[in-house]
Amino acid sequence: MKYSYNKQGSGRSVIFIHGFCENRTMWNDFAPLLATDHEIITIDLPGFGEARDQDVLHLRENADHVIGLMDELNVEKAVVAGHSMGGYVGLSMLQHHSHRLLGLSLFNSHAASDSEEKSQNRLKSIDFIRSHGTEDFFKLFVRDLLSAENDHRDEWINELLEMVSVTPQSSVIASMYRMMERVDQIDLVRSTDMPLQIMIGTRDKMYNADVVLEQFATGKNIDVRLFPSGHLGIKEMPDEYHRAFREFIEYAALYSERLSSASS
Repeated sequence: MKYSYNKQGSGRSVIFIHGFCENRTMWNDFAPLLATDHEIITIDLPGFGEARDQDVLHLRENADHVIGLMDELNVEKAVVAGHSMGGYVGLSMLQHHSHRLLGLSLFNSHAASDSEEKSQNRLKSIDFIRSHGTEDFFKLFVRDLLSAENDHRDEWINELLEMVSVTPQSSVIASMYRMMERVDQIDLVRSTDMPLQIMIGTRDKMYNADVVLEQFATGKNIDVRLFPSGHLGIKEMPDEYHRAFREFIEYAALYSERLSSASS
């Protein structure tokens, strides 16, 4: 399998997984903030970015794909961060490869399967794209990545359009079907002892913050952060997201060290 990724820095490994219609360039401004003392790996999932010539995978296969890259790079364990759909991939890694994780941070993601309403909306989007192509869909999509306070900022809109527009129509449609197929992971996040973090945007147009908060409310080892941001919080509040994520990385490492000490 061919992998499309960037690697920089040295230290504890942190892997960033992009969301739907995005690619690894979404982390270009955010990830280097951690590269001073961490090994930072950003990956293009098959079907996106520089891997857009590859077929889109099921979420479990994407989880295996990330593990394959870890094997190739000799990364035994890593803190994983996933944005939106990338969080779904991270949850599949937690389900099937938890021994390879130090912790999992969900950036503006959630743990539920698609509701009937959400599935129907995806099917309507698929029909629209098949009839009209992706150009108009992308224009609407990138505005929904931002809160109402920022969705008129042309420089951000143009930057996001430049990123998503390289995504093939076939990848957009296939990914929607893959997300419709995913299983509910709420029981998993509530029962695992693995360090988890969920960063929720209270101005997110795609997810209801209260609904997401309820999914994680009774977890064992969960760091819940609320920000007045939209769906792409790292764009609107990079310093705040960076600070919260860095704190989580440090906690996840300390938790792993304590477990190792207790078992030795």
